[in-house]
Amino acid sequence: MASLKSDLETPAELQEIFSAVESRFGKGRLRFDPTLVRGMGYYTGTIFEIEHPESGSSIGGGGRYDGMIGRWTGDDVPAVGISIGFERAVDLVPDTLVGKSQMRLVLVLDDTSAETIGVALARQKDLFEHGYGVRLEQRPKKLNLLLDSLAEQGFTHFATVGANSNSFESLDIKPIA
Repeated sequence: MASLKSDLETPAELQEIFSAVESRFGKGRLRFDPTLVRGMGYYTGTIFEIEHPESGSSIGGGGRYDGMIGRWTGDDVPAVGISIGFERAVDLVPDTLVGKSQMRLVLVLDDTSAETIGVALARQKDLFEHGYGVRLEQRPKKLNLLLDSLAEQGFTHFATVGANSNSFESLDIKPIA
């Protein structure tokens, strides 16, 4: 809480942030969560995540990282950064806008070796060319939990990808349900 206090000295300053966001986007668009934690040690104050009601997880996030630029330039300047999860954002684009197939597929990587990642990216490209919506995911210990979450996000099928998945035809595409 100490770093939050240095960034926001009073609850009035927090209210100013809410007021500014509400004046631009309307009420209910911003939620304060004092338990939010981001995994990057360079944040020095306020952090945030971006959510969308149709996504099962955040689609972006960021925060204050005062002092980071000074490490390289020698001049300390205040800074705020943001990152967007590209695949998560693309998953939210309506199918009618991009002509996607009704089938949304997840390629589950057997491992994270350079060879497997290269093969997975090649198969992802093949699937895009065949009109599929595709996401890559690393195989977790409990595959069913991942598949349940992806089904809630609208994915309908999956295939496991290993270093030997040499062609589009070699994929064993299975329904998630």
